[in-house]
Amino acid sequence: MPPIKLGDMSSFVRTTDPDDFGLRFNEEEANNCTKANALILNTFDELEADVLAALRAEYARIYTIGPLGTLLNHAADAIGGGLSLWKQDTECLAWLDTQQPRSAVENLVPGGPNALPPEFVVETDGRRCLATWCSQEQVLRHPAVGCFLTHSGWNSKCESVASGVPMVCWPVFADQYINRKYACESWDVGLRLDEEVRREQVTAQVKQVMESEEMRQDAARWKAKAEQAARLGGSSYKNLQSMVEVIRSFASDSKKAEA
Repeated sequence: MPPIKLGDMSSFVRTTDPDDFGLRFNEEEANNCTKANALILNTFDELEADVLAALRAEYARIYTIGPLGTLLNHAADAIGGGLSLWKQDTECLAWLDTQQPRSAVENLVPGGPNALPPEFVVETDGRRCLATWCSQEQVLRHPAVGCFLTHSGWNSKCESVASGVPMVCWPVFADQYINRKYACESWDVGLRLDEEVRREQVTAQVKQVMESEEMRQDAARWKAKAEQAARLGGSSYKNLQSMVEVIRSFASDSKKAEA
């Protein structure tokens, strides 16, 4: 694995307090993994080849079944269902239909529309769409979306990669920092923001992402790899099948033991 700077490590382990909750939580989870029969990971083999190689040297059984949304959407399409547990706001998709290709930036606003400054709402009237709850994957896959301003949570990273959308990365805690490192340095589909974020830099980075043909091509390449892993016969598809078979065998053995 490549060298990692302290600033790219999880905020949970960047502490000098041995009793820090985040550090203790990560340590406990890592120890629990050593006791597991298998690790099930929302990733695919090509996306994190170096990490997976290191893990496979320690764990006998690892199932990479990602991007999970892409993989499960194939099944959801077949049965006419979906993956969301909440009613989705589809008005944003209709709004995106009226926009030019690669002209929109997606961003998650903690707290929803009420968290936005009133002057921002007024200034952007007619140029933005505020949604309560929507399918992030559908939004990212829309041709009008050209950039994703993201805190770099893993699910968002996977969805952005699977959708072929480059990112401006703005991590705030936990594993978001290492996710940013991979997006910007290993996958070449993201740009960083400084620790002290200013509007001028956000503008410059978003503009660069929106205009970079090279970054768009890299994002399209990763999208194709994600699709290949998730489709019938792909690595993630096969791993999902193998995982289901193992779970079934565990269930069968358990029933025999009870008989």
